Amino acid sequence: MILSSVFLTALLVAIGVQAQPRSITNIPIDGCSALPRWNNETNIAGPWTFQLAGCRYGTASCSIEGYTASCEVKRSAEEKGINRGTIIIGDSLYTAKTMFRCNGALRTLEAYVPSGAGALDWHAIGIRRDPRTGEMEWGLGSKEAERVEVYQRYERGEPGEGFLLGSQGRTNWIVRHSGSSLNSLDHQPFWSLRLMGSDTKRRAGEYETRIRINSD
Repeated sequence: MILSSVFLTALLVAIGVQAQPRSITNIPIDGCSALPRWNNETNIAGPWTFQLAGCRYGTASCSIEGYTASCEVKRSAEEKGINRGTIIIGDSLYTAKTMFRCNGALRTLEAYVPSGAGALDWHAIGIRRDPRTGEMEWGLGSKEAERVEVYQRYERGEPGEGFLLGSQGRTNWIVRHSGSSLNSLDHQPFWSLRLMGSDTKRRAGEYETRIRINSD
């Protein structure tokens, strides 16, 4: 009877330990010097790409895990040239990748994207202050955008899956297949992104993911 009580106690303790949720913390990174490919002379970290990490639909993983970021230009009828656009996820692993960097002098993330007549150049990126979209864009005014921040993920005190993108402590994103767009560079289907907020609800056909810096 004593042995049975001891065994039962040990079993309950083991179950309790296994049932405890993982302690996960996202710590914001201050500046650029801690990021991959930091160069003291240029005050630049990068370039690198952005990649989906931990993409899931409910409890199941999704088929676009590891896909990388590209860009979609936006141009209205009265505008000449390209002066803004959106960061998207390509529809395949072979879609042209957009490169990103952290500018230490300006303390901002930048994308190497088309501008003007179409030549590539570095432009600051931000998250649109609109709960309906929350998209990552370039060409936004300061009042239109939240700063894109980088976080180091820790699990039980140990560094996790690398550096994640987010804003104001949020690092979860919604990704949704958006078909093709006449504004995109190659008119191919793509996946749109929006940062999750406290009131965000995932709709049918949408995945939840994180976005990770990929320096491979």
